[in-house]
Amino acid sequence: MLRHEPLFRRFNYRLFLSLREVRTCSEYLEYCRVNQLPVDSAIFRGTLYEFFTKEKLESIMNCRKMVRVGGAGDHGVDLIGNWNLSEYDVDETAKLTSRLLLLKSKPGGSSQPLLNLEDDIIALVQCKNYASRIKASTIRELAGIYEYHVKTKLDTMRVFFFLVSPYPLTKQAQVQMDTSKVPIVHIKLLAMNLDDIAIGNVENTELETSEEKYQIERWSKGSFKAAYMNKTAAKLLTGLNVQRKYALMIDK
Repeated sequence: MLRHEPLFRRFNYRLFLSLREVRTCSEYLEYCRVNQLPVDSAIFRGTLYEFFTKEKLESIMNCRKMVRVGGAGDHGVDLIGNWNLSEYDVDETAKLTSRLLLLKSKPGGSSQPLLNLEDDIIALVQCKNYASRIKASTIRELAGIYEYHVKTKLDTMRVFFFLVSPYPLTKQAQVQMDTSKVPIVHIKLLAMNLDDIAIGNVENTELETSEEKYQIERWSKGSFKAAYMNKTAAKLLTGLNVQRKYALMIDK
């Protein structure tokens, strides 16, 4: 059975024993300031994107207890947490079949519900802060990662894979995703960027030695653009108005 346990201790502001103490974008920027880490490296951008994704999943997608596990030995998963589906409206007109989360979570009959929509749904997250569209090879890799983490038949119903990137999929990747047996949700999330306008009169050379680049106010907030689920995910979520809700929440 796949397990998700909190990994972090309570964070004391400005006391950084390690990166594992960091939970938010602002804390990560402060961690980088204390350790004088450059903000123009690929590692910095990728890590900041992971923390930004974590914040957006918690605030928009009703995810909870999100933990960053990115790094060596992450086995292809950058974040893991619970996806609280109990907050979504139920479509009472939907036709329910045996392989649906909504049916598996309903009380009644001689047996107890197998799943709790509030606590038992797991989100595995991979962040791809690429400057180009996601290719089909990335979608194929997700299948192997999913099989590594998911071992039981029940887990195949309750574990979803979130792929997060600033750019959409290529046509080939879209086809690969739509035909995949892995329940995948692709989220288009624009990354945070250092805001030249917010910096004002600070020249680039001065910025390199200043600490303004570590202030969260100097970074654009990025934006949530779209959430698309493949057929496998949509089938599992039949009866829950998940995708309709996110269509209404796209940042304009």
